[in-house]
Amino acid sequence: MEGDAGAPTVDDMMKAASKAMGVPLRPKFQGTIIADPNFNADDCADRLQKTMKGLGTKDRKLIEILTKHTNEQRQEIEKSYNARLGVLRDDIDSDLSGHYKDMCLSLLDPFITYDCKELNRAVNRLGTDESTLVEILFTRSNDDIGKIKEEYEKCKLLLLLYLLLLFLLLLFKPFSRLFLEDDHKEPGFLHGSVIWY
Repeated sequence: MEGDAGAPTVDDMMKAASKAMGVPLRPKFQGTIIADPNFNADDCADRLQKTMKGLGTKDRKLIEILTKHTNEQRQEIEKSYNARLGVLRDDIDSDLSGHYKDMCLSLLDPFITYDCKELNRAVNRLGTDESTLVEILFTRSNDDIGKIKEEYEKCKLLLLLYLLLLFLLLLFKPFSRLFLEDDHKEPGFLHGSVIWY
């Protein structure tokens, strides 16, 4: 189909979707953060730990470290931190709160994982967030879309397993409480709403 004279191009489809949904079109996304040529993951990880050590987090330094490095560099910083200093996400989770914490944790996500989370958020709330869908689905390469599909399926599977575990815990909670009571009835008696055989 590619190369057909009458077939619409990706740019044509993006413009049409943008116009139909009333979302401004940004033709191509080019990151504004350029990889630091003198990048040292261990040094950045040490500096991150120092910003969160002691009373209070040095917000300005934390933001500087996380936002002045590319996504790939942040992944290396997290690996270095986790290998030598603890678990970076746990430290951020315990030291920060609210939207600020969410933003810092999101900066640590690989971009495919972040896109999957945003797609999930866009469709799983009251009213679909079309602008997020358009921004992600119409601006990523075919390779990226393929990776997003794979990651999204993994995320859905993990969510399904989590919900199944939660369901089982809720299902068996009344039973576990019955077994832990000192005066539980012997099998064959009615106890609460459960009949024991």
